[in-house]
Amino acid sequence: MSRLIEHDKIADEAIDTDVIKSTPGQPGSSSRLLRPGIRASFIIGITVMVLLMLIVTATAIFTSASTTRGVNGIVQEQLPATLSSMRLARAGDALAASGDYLIAVRSTQERSNALARLDQAQQAMNQMLAELTGTVGPENTSQIARLSGEINHNLSNLSVMVDDRLALIEAQRAQRGELQSLLQALQQLATYRVRIVESDSAVMSALAQRPTVPLEQIGEIAARTAPLIPLARFYAQVESIGSRILVAAQDPSLTALSLSEELISTLLTNALATLSRLPPEVADEFDELYNRLKMLAQSDSGLPQLRRRELGLLAQGDIWNAQNQQILAQLDNLTSDLVDHELAAIYDASASVSSVNLTTFWLLLSVAITGVISLAMFFYFHILKDLLARLTFLSQSMQDIAAGQYNVALPPSGADELGRLGAAVQQFHEVAISAALREEKLQTLNRQLAELSISDSLTGLANRRHFDEVLAEEWNRSTRHAHSMAILMIDADHFKAFNDLYGHQAGDDCLQSIAAVIKARVNRPGDLAARYGGEEFSVVLSECDRDGALAVANTIHQAIETLNLQHKNSVYGHITVSIGVASTIPAPTQSAAELLKQADLALYEAKAAGRNRVTLRQVDI
Repeated sequence: MSRLIEHDKIADEAIDTDVIKSTPGQPGSSSRLLRPGIRASFIIGITVMVLLMLIVTATAIFTSASTTRGVNGIVQEQLPATLSSMRLARAGDALAASGDYLIAVRSTQERSNALARLDQAQQAMNQMLAELTGTVGPENTSQIARLSGEINHNLSNLSVMVDDRLALIEAQRAQRGELQSLLQALQQLATYRVRIVESDSAVMSALAQRPTVPLEQIGEIAARTAPLIPLARFYAQVESIGSRILVAAQDPSLTALSLSEELISTLLTNALATLSRLPPEVADEFDELYNRLKMLAQSDSGLPQLRRRELGLLAQGDIWNAQNQQILAQLDNLTSDLVDHELAAIYDASASVSSVNLTTFWLLLSVAITGVISLAMFFYFHILKDLLARLTFLSQSMQDIAAGQYNVALPPSGADELGRLGAAVQQFHEVAISAALREEKLQTLNRQLAELSISDSLTGLANRRHFDEVLAEEWNRSTRHAHSMAILMIDADHFKAFNDLYGHQAGDDCLQSIAAVIKARVNRPGDLAARYGGEEFSVVLSECDRDGALAVANTIHQAIETLNLQHKNSVYGHITVSIGVASTIPAPTQSAAELLKQADLALYEAKAAGRNRVTLRQVDI
């Protein structure tokens, strides 16, 4: 009611002409000798800018004509020579870099790609030499052509090295295949012999388990098996030799390869010593395979020697590549001298152009300063001090009114754009006050309607519909957080007999008293007390376990006992209640209806047991 009165006062003040007029010190109250509107301001500003642009354009055209004559010489003579020299330097870098790709070749496809890249780099270098000859003359490019030829000679050697290396790589691949076949043959032969030894060992172990150990038979088997025991060691040494040969075939340097060859020689010696300790008939079976393995390890066509020749080729390739880098450095020095010569010529031409432009610069600077000062004065005295101040006043008034502050000074009206906006703000002010009054009345009615929709008209507790909504929400929340919750079902004992004896008005008073007791003891956030129907009430207890729910139920039960409402038709002589309690931790696969059903069954058990009591059902879900 107080807000409605306040709005009425604001509406009356808005009608008063003193509010519509601007107060002293505001933008609308200043005297205006020259007060153009927004459109006129834009026209004035654009006109001044156009005039300045015309002056600047005329000056720029004059300067451009003077500058063009000096720049043409640079563009047509010095600049092409400079660019050709720089492109030639890049072509030299690409040509020398082709050597890196040739050294890295390890397959036929990589060879094709590297040679294609080399061919492209050579074509680009030849093209740049021809272009440079056309700009600076053949006398300045002869030494560059000589250095380019030396780079190409080394690249030709690298191309031959690539073919030799690919042949070595193919031979290494064949040797690896032979090594794998040899190791497989050794494995098959050794596995057969080792299994015989294992079989004899198993037989001796079985004979040793007999009650009467046949020592003579065990001795015969042991005598036959013992000479074969070094076979497992020999096979392990052979495998180690094979692995070391494969490692040597990939050693990154000659030093590492020499160490691998020494280790392989030692391993071969040890394997030969082990082989000599085997029985002659067994040693003969492995002798040929051992000799083949030794050839793969130490012959000129073996993997280590093939790797040694490959490393030698790579070392020679690195030498040719290093020579190309030295030649490239000389080539860079020559092209740098050419670029420096052309840049010096460009600098001289630029100096002459700069002297022509200096006078023009001061002229343009004077025009620009004059224009900037004029625009700044116009912007400050008219835009900032007048237009923006009025716009700020309009904006602030609109924000205050939109925020519900209606007792504010309003901008003045007028014939220009901002004056018409001021008149619109005044009209918006009146409409906003009227809308605020209607909004407050509507909100009051909505609040009353909302309270009626969720409350029981007799007891003031929540009604059945609101109880169902809150129960579903609390069930979902407890399920998400795995919290315990409980429901109380409360029923007034022998209430029909109470109504029949004392009348419905007394019954309503009785229900209100019971509701007041329940409401006073269910007051935690999240809990809800509701009239479930007739003389039955229900309570939702959030985050409440079995003991907490029993405590609340017993408190309500005792408080209703304390009311001592007379009931002659009850065996207790006064109004009592039966309370069913159900508690659980909700599970996602169940629903709130199950918990409500258990609370109702607990209430039924309380009534069946004589009423006037609290009964609990623990729900395991």
